[in-house]
Amino acid sequence: MATDLARERRLRGLTLRRLSATTGVALSVLTGLEQGSGWPGFETVAIVADALGLRVQVAGPSLLPQTEDQDQATMVAAWLAAGYKVAIPLQLLVSLELRERMRVVGVSKSAVARAVGLRHNTVTEMYDIGDFRFSSIRTLAALCAYLGTRLEVVPADAPW
Repeated sequence: MATDLARERRLRGLTLRRLSATTGVALSVLTGLEQGSGWPGFETVAIVADALGLRVQVAGPSLLPQTEDQDQATMVAAWLAAGYKVAIPLQLLVSLELRERMRVVGVSKSAVARAVGLRHNTVTEMYDIGDFRFSSIRTLAALCAYLGTRLEVVPADAPW
Protein backbone atom coordinates (compact mmCIF):
# COMPACT_ATOMS: atom_id res chain seq x y z
CA MET A 1 0.00 0.00 0.00
CA ALA A 2 2.86 2.39 0.79
CA THR A 3 4.31 1.78 -2.67
CA ASP A 4 0.94 2.56 -4.25
CA LEU A 5 0.60 5.80 -2.30
CA ALA A 6 4.14 6.90 -3.24
CA ARG A 7 3.50 6.10 -6.92
CA GLU A 8 0.23 8.04 -6.93
CA ARG A 9 1.89 11.01 -5.25
CA ARG A 10 4.63 11.08 -7.89
CA LEU A 11 2.09 10.66 -10.73
CA ARG A 12 0.34 13.78 -9.46
CA GLY A 13 3.63 15.69 -9.39
CA LEU A 14 3.49 16.25 -5.63
CA THR A 15 6.54 16.42 -3.44
CA LEU A 16 6.41 15.03 0.07
CA ARG A 17 6.66 18.60 1.37
CA ARG A 18 3.65 19.68 -0.70
CA LEU A 19 1.63 16.63 0.39
CA SER A 20 2.57 17.40 4.00
CA ALA A 21 1.37 20.99 3.59
CA THR A 22 -1.86 19.84 1.92
CA THR A 23 -2.74 17.14 4.46
CA GLY A 24 -1.25 18.49 7.67
CA VAL A 25 0.62 15.20 8.11
CA ALA A 26 4.21 15.68 9.28
CA LEU A 27 6.88 15.23 6.63
CA SER A 28 8.66 12.65 8.78
CA VAL A 29 5.44 10.57 9.01
CA LEU A 30 4.96 10.71 5.23
CA THR A 31 8.58 9.72 4.67
CA GLY A 32 8.26 6.79 7.07
CA LEU A 33 5.02 5.72 5.39
CA GLU A 34 6.52 5.72 1.90
CA GLN A 35 9.74 4.01 3.01
CA GLY A 36 7.82 1.36 4.94
CA SER A 37 9.69 2.24 8.12
CA GLY A 38 6.68 3.68 9.94
CA TRP A 39 3.32 2.30 11.00
CA PRO A 40 0.97 5.27 11.02
CA GLY A 41 -2.60 5.14 12.21
CA PHE A 42 -5.41 4.39 9.81
CA GLU A 43 -6.51 8.03 10.00
CA THR A 44 -3.17 9.23 8.62
CA VAL A 45 -3.22 6.76 5.73
CA ALA A 46 -6.85 7.63 4.92
CA ILE A 47 -6.07 11.37 4.93
CA VAL A 48 -3.12 10.87 2.57
CA ALA A 49 -5.14 8.57 0.31
CA ASP A 50 -8.02 11.07 0.22
CA ALA A 51 -5.65 13.92 -0.74
CA LEU A 52 -4.50 11.74 -3.66
CA GLY A 53 -8.07 10.93 -4.76
CA LEU A 54 -7.90 7.39 -3.34
CA ARG A 55 -9.58 5.38 -0.60
CA VAL A 56 -8.40 2.51 1.61
CA GLN A 57 -10.32 -0.75 1.63
CA VAL A 58 -9.94 -4.47 2.18
CA ALA A 59 -8.79 -6.15 -1.05
CA GLY A 60 -11.16 -8.41 -2.92
CA PRO A 61 -14.90 -8.57 -3.16
CA SER A 62 -16.80 -7.44 -0.10
CA LEU A 63 -18.43 -10.06 2.08
CA LEU A 64 -20.66 -7.52 3.81
CA PRO A 65 -24.35 -8.14 3.26
CA GLN A 66 -25.74 -5.35 1.10
CA THR A 67 -29.16 -4.22 0.15
CA GLU A 68 -29.92 -1.92 -2.75
CA ASP A 69 -30.48 1.05 -0.46
CA GLN A 70 -27.62 0.41 1.98
CA ASP A 71 -24.44 -0.35 0.04
CA GLN A 72 -21.02 0.82 1.18
CA ALA A 73 -20.99 3.96 -0.96
CA THR A 74 -24.35 4.98 0.51
CA MET A 75 -23.13 4.37 4.08
CA VAL A 76 -19.97 6.44 3.53
CA ALA A 77 -21.96 9.26 1.90
CA ALA A 78 -24.36 9.30 4.88
CA TRP A 79 -21.52 9.39 7.41
CA LEU A 80 -19.78 12.20 5.50
CA ALA A 81 -23.06 14.14 5.32
CA ALA A 82 -23.34 13.72 9.10
CA GLY A 83 -19.99 15.48 9.47
CA TYR A 84 -17.59 12.58 9.98
CA LYS A 85 -14.09 12.93 8.53
CA VAL A 86 -13.44 10.58 5.61
CA ALA A 87 -11.14 8.35 7.67
CA ILE A 88 -13.85 7.33 10.15
CA PRO A 89 -16.32 5.72 7.72
CA LEU A 90 -13.48 4.06 5.84
CA GLN A 91 -12.07 2.47 8.99
CA LEU A 92 -15.55 1.41 10.05
CA LEU A 93 -16.04 -0.31 6.69
CA VAL A 94 -12.63 -1.99 6.92
CA SER A 95 -13.46 -3.15 10.46
CA LEU A 96 -16.90 -4.41 9.47
CA GLU A 97 -15.42 -6.21 6.48
CA LEU A 98 -12.82 -7.91 8.67
CA ARG A 99 -15.50 -8.86 11.21
CA GLU A 100 -17.60 -10.40 8.43
CA ARG A 101 -14.58 -12.35 7.17
CA MET A 102 -14.01 -13.64 10.71
CA ARG A 103 -17.65 -14.75 10.83
CA VAL A 104 -17.42 -16.52 7.46
CA VAL A 105 -14.20 -18.28 8.44
CA GLY A 106 -15.74 -19.16 11.81
CA VAL A 107 -13.13 -17.71 14.15
CA SER A 108 -13.81 -15.73 17.29
CA LYS A 109 -12.40 -12.34 18.16
CA SER A 110 -10.39 -14.00 20.94
CA ALA A 111 -8.88 -16.57 18.57
CA VAL A 112 -7.94 -13.88 16.06
CA ALA A 113 -6.48 -11.67 18.78
CA ARG A 114 -4.32 -14.53 20.09
CA ALA A 115 -3.21 -15.52 16.57
CA VAL A 116 -1.99 -12.04 15.65
CA GLY A 117 -0.75 -11.00 19.09
CA LEU A 118 -3.43 -8.46 20.01
CA ARG A 119 -5.48 -7.96 23.13
CA HIS A 120 -9.05 -9.24 22.78
CA ASN A 121 -10.23 -5.71 23.63
CA THR A 122 -8.32 -4.30 20.66
CA VAL A 123 -10.28 -6.48 18.26
CA THR A 124 -13.56 -5.80 20.06
CA GLU A 125 -13.03 -2.02 20.12
CA MET A 126 -12.61 -1.94 16.34
CA TYR A 127 -16.36 -2.41 15.95
CA ASP A 128 -17.60 -0.09 18.69
CA ILE A 129 -18.69 3.18 17.08
CA GLY A 130 -19.69 4.60 20.47
CA ASP A 131 -16.08 4.56 21.71
CA PHE A 132 -14.41 4.96 18.32
CA ARG A 133 -10.62 4.99 18.14
CA PHE A 134 -8.48 4.64 15.07
CA SER A 135 -6.56 1.41 14.68
CA SER A 136 -2.97 1.35 13.55
CA ILE A 137 -2.22 0.19 10.04
CA ARG A 138 -0.06 -2.52 11.63
CA THR A 139 -3.06 -3.91 13.55
CA LEU A 140 -5.31 -3.86 10.49
CA ALA A 141 -2.58 -5.36 8.29
CA ALA A 142 -2.05 -8.21 10.80
CA LEU A 143 -5.78 -8.94 10.88
CA CYS A 144 -5.96 -8.85 7.08
CA ALA A 145 -3.00 -11.20 6.74
CA TYR A 146 -4.52 -13.66 9.20
CA LEU A 147 -7.78 -13.59 7.22
CA GLY A 148 -6.02 -14.05 3.88
CA THR A 149 -6.42 -10.55 2.50
CA ARG A 150 -4.72 -7.15 2.63
CA LEU A 151 -5.47 -3.45 2.63
CA GLU A 152 -5.33 -1.68 -0.71
CA VAL A 153 -5.81 1.80 -2.09
CA VAL A 154 -8.15 2.32 -5.02
CA PRO A 155 -9.46 5.42 -6.79
CA ALA A 156 -12.04 7.14 -4.59
CA ASP A 157 -14.66 6.84 -7.31
CA ALA A 158 -14.01 3.11 -7.98
CA PRO A 159 -16.96 0.78 -7.42
CA TRP A 160 -17.11 -0.74 -3.97
